[in-house]
Amino acid sequence: MVTNELLTLLNKLKSGEILNHELVRLQQLLDSKEGLKDFLEKMDLDYEQIQQKVQHLPKYHNQEQTKNRILTSISQASLTKPTKKLSKRVYSWALVASVVIAGIFLYQKREKMQEAIAWETIQTKHGEQKQIRLSDETEVKLNGNSSLSYATTATGQLRIVKLRGEAFFEVAKNPEKPFLVITKDFVTKVVGTSFNIDSDIERSVEVNSGLVKVFEVDESNYEQQLTTEMKDFPALIEKSSQKAVALSKGQRAVLTEDSWEVKTFNTTNWYNKELVHFNEKLDLIVKKAYRYYGDSVIVAPEIAGTKMTISFKNKDIKQVLQTLADINDAKLLKKSDKLWEIKK
Repeated sequence: MVTNELLTLLNKLKSGEILNHELVRLQQLLDSKEGLKDFLEKMDLDYEQIQQKVQHLPKYHNQEQTKNRILTSISQASLTKPTKKLSKRVYSWALVASVVIAGIFLYQKREKMQEAIAWETIQTKHGEQKQIRLSDETEVKLNGNSSLSYATTATGQLRIVKLRGEAFFEVAKNPEKPFLVITKDFVTKVVGTSFNIDSDIERSVEVNSGLVKVFEVDESNYEQQLTTEMKDFPALIEKSSQKAVALSKGQRAVLTEDSWEVKTFNTTNWYNKELVHFNEKLDLIVKKAYRYYGDSVIVAPEIAGTKMTISFKNKDIKQVLQTLADINDAKLLKKSDKLWEIKK
């Protein structure tokens, strides 16, 4: 119930024990007319009357003085149900005070919380790979048509990057500062390990060493939490995720509509200049080839769904596509400089 939730959060605010994500929720409730109206009505108070009183309160240019003035005006009134000793009039002012003080406190705290992280972004084109070293000595290999954003401002006891596309990470070990990789559909959390993330074509995580935890959570659920005050961020991610998985060396997880599908894999891939495909459809293989080599490939519809297990080490794009065409008893045609067709 909104009433119980609001009371709980206001009491946590009053005691100073409220967490950042709870502050955000409290702000949402205080901003909601229906939520606040429901709360007041259950306390037998008139919403419109309370609103008028709030509007006539002095503007709080000096927040601390205003808070003290309100507290003095209500004496020892508290956030409890009115009793015979506490009239509804005094209680209503106590409630108004609590809401105003909450607003003041939230304003002060959210000012600190909402200091935006400054990001530096590195991008690659199709067919381009880049090697990146972060300030903590973490090494990142960025595949084609991908981007990596890393924080250039302090983020407390966390190391955070954002990924679009595919990258291989060798994370510098630091148990005191977890390393988080944020993608559109999931967040990966590690301390020190090596792993590959494909955030768009397959939505997968492959672990080469160490341990990794992956949480399925839509980025829109926590975008506003990406600020310099980040200590509660891991807890928020864990709470928000409906699907999470822990992976160790040699394990690979693919995010499906229903769950994480976990399998074993050969710990080698594009970052070793070897493209490895296990039981993958032909159209998926050529998508990965486009990302890695930069050449577009048109595949005949009748063979696009053919599944294959194959690997290519130190091969150029023509060798890769010719092999795929031969296996499928098809022809390889070069349409233009960067465009090929596998035709039946």
